[in-house]
Amino acid sequence: MSSLLSAVPHPENFLDPIPLQAWGAMNALRELQFTREFKEAMREAYPQLLLALLTQILYVLELNLPEGPQAGQEAQGAASPSPQSTSLEALKSLLSTTGHWQDFAHLELPGTWALFTTIHTYPLAVGLLARAMVQNCCRQIEAVACQLLPALQSQEVRARKVSMLILNEFLYSPALLRVLPEQTALTALARSLRDPSPEVRVLSLQGLGNILFHPEKGSLLSRQLPPFLDGFFRSSEPVVVRLMGTVSDTLHRLGAHGLGAQSLSIAINSRSFFEDERDGIRAAAVALFGDLVAAMAGREPRSLRTQVQQSLVPLLLHLEDRCPAVATQAKFTYYRCAELLGWQLRHTLFCSLAWARGLSARHFLWACLTSCSQEELGIHFAQALSCLHSCQRRIKTRAALFIGYTLCYHPRAASQAVNDSDKMLLLRAFEDLKKGPEPGIREFATRQLSLLQEVAADRSGLQPSSLTGQTPSAPPVATAWSAPPRPHRARWHNIFPFERKI
Repeated sequence: MSSLLSAVPHPENFLDPIPLQAWGAMNALRELQFTREFKEAMREAYPQLLLALLTQILYVLELNLPEGPQAGQEAQGAASPSPQSTSLEALKSLLSTTGHWQDFAHLELPGTWALFTTIHTYPLAVGLLARAMVQNCCRQIEAVACQLLPALQSQEVRARKVSMLILNEFLYSPALLRVLPEQTALTALARSLRDPSPEVRVLSLQGLGNILFHPEKGSLLSRQLPPFLDGFFRSSEPVVVRLMGTVSDTLHRLGAHGLGAQSLSIAINSRSFFEDERDGIRAAAVALFGDLVAAMAGREPRSLRTQVQQSLVPLLLHLEDRCPAVATQAKFTYYRCAELLGWQLRHTLFCSLAWARGLSARHFLWACLTSCSQEELGIHFAQALSCLHSCQRRIKTRAALFIGYTLCYHPRAASQAVNDSDKMLLLRAFEDLKKGPEPGIREFATRQLSLLQEVAADRSGLQPSSLTGQTPSAPPVATAWSAPPRPHRARWHNIFPFERKI
């Protein structure tokens, strides 16, 4: 392992091609990451591997190599992975195979991996990786921090740059001070002000401005928030988006100093823009709410937990938003809410949000929400009903599926939130779904519509067919909006032929 690590560093003249020794070491490391006999060794070498791989990615970006296959390779079908993709995949597998799946999730869900692919966004990507480690209270923070001071003395500017990017984020972690006292960190940052690299000097200045060294900045930053929140209601979309991003940045800079009562105001203001017609503002509002949840985790007031509970259904439905940026932010924020609420099966939840598709995935996400939020089920159901009026067809479809699942598995809670006009709205919604393009949803809607017609007929004393003008083919089945009798449980379950194995 130590021999492979020693081969990863790169020559100072980065205009030369990548040495075969370093290239072979990278491929060998990737193979060992998936070898059971080396799992423990990989965990022990995690701090060194993390810094080495981040430095390797930066090195490859500085080479500015072409990403795709060269001319002739594609035609011959012999294209091999590029150095850039190999380095990035090695970093991904390092996190996923050494038990750091929470950090991996914080990069996968918002699409942060793409930031590692350009030299201009690379510093942001490294910072977000380190921030994920801080927010997840990663057990390796202390071990990685022990590697930073020696790396800051390296002759290689890339190693110093990577170390400074990580150190600036680790300053927000209480774990850092257990291995790197405040004065030692301050001295290291001050020394880097004389670094030959202007980038390292700028990063050291940013670190020296951290609230850790200037506690009085907490009240100053907090006083800036009310004017920013008032600016959310301006008419200019770019201005509002920028203001929401500024509030997110302020939350991060406050760190452990917290917001106090202002957290509720930020939550209410950001949630009020979840249904805004402007795509950019919806995405920024969802992202801000997620940043607030992450900033307040572990010290959130009860009022904020209530706001989180009431945001779950809108976030779940916006996974189908027409704007890809909104859908991406909804995934990440929904996962962050699950973290704050302490849901079980968060790894499975992450996998479902990141990669699963189809009715089974939708049913699992619904099951997670309803099983962990039994007391708020009536509120969730009413929120889903209101989303049947959405102008986005995909959100209306998702809302109808949520309602259908809830009617079948939690009929008593649903009955308390449904009136006669809601029933007619549901009938029209499922009639519309019967015309949709997905066969599974069409079958779901057909069965759900049949049940709803029987329920409505049972309440009105009419035959189900009289609601649609069709000739009855069978006597009605006695049902009600209250909990169905036990003999009918199998029939309720049969409405979901695709979910039986969930």
